[in-house]
Amino acid sequence: MTFPQYKPTQSRGGCACGQVLGFLASIGCQHAARMHATPLSGWTPTDWIIHMFEEEKNLFPLLKSSDVKRLMDDHAVFRKEIHVYGEILNTELITEHSNLEDELVKQLLRERSAG
Repeated sequence: MTFPQYKPTQSRGGCACGQVLGFLASIGCQHAARMHATPLSGWTPTDWIIHMFEEEKNLFPLLKSSDVKRLMDDHAVFRKEIHVYGEILNTELITEHSNLEDELVKQLLRERSAG
């Protein structure tokens, strides 16, 4: 299943494929899906807070706890940077984080289609 309304970008260094983005939207992470499909520039602190809330509420409970710990640790860093600097400065961590999320969602989708 693919979702053509979510266009992939390479701007954040990840694989923002339509299947991953569509799945995020389908589980209640619409804001996160839109953000994953767009360049990093222009994302506001409010965008980030909504994005992280959606993932923590709707995506993370579907993932293995060991993976969630890493993702939550990243979110804690992002929140601190937003609080202190008004933005997330560690773009390398954003790229690593989003690539990991993409891979975990693809793995989850493979497991669901196999089982």
